[in-house]
Amino acid sequence: MSIIDNAKEIADLIKKIGDMELYRRIVDLEGEIIELTRTKRQTEAEVERLTKVLNKKEQIHFKKPFYYLPTDPTPYCPQCWEVSKIAVHLDGPIKVTSGPRYDCHNCKSYFINC
Repeated sequence: MSIIDNAKEIADLIKKIGDMELYRRIVDLEGEIIELTRTKRQTEAEVERLTKVLNKKEQIHFKKPFYYLPTDPTPYCPQCWEVSKIAVHLDGPIKVTSGPRYDCHNCKSYFINC
């Protein structure tokens, strides 16, 4: 039985007893428990996201002008990684006269690899 279920059960018992002030306080407490549960889930999701970034940060390396992971030959956008720590694969190469061009669909930057 979860803490929310316990609070509901206690609220129902108090309602049967007829103590409306105590019932109201238990209902308020139940709302606070729900909010704390929501905050806990959001915090856990943020910890998971940051753990993934940290793990990727330990693996990703810079080979001018792009970032790469050891097992992935497709380059990552240096703009997205350096500014937001988001690993976004670049699209390309596209042949242009000055050299192969890579485009980022996330930040809309493009890079010429000379």
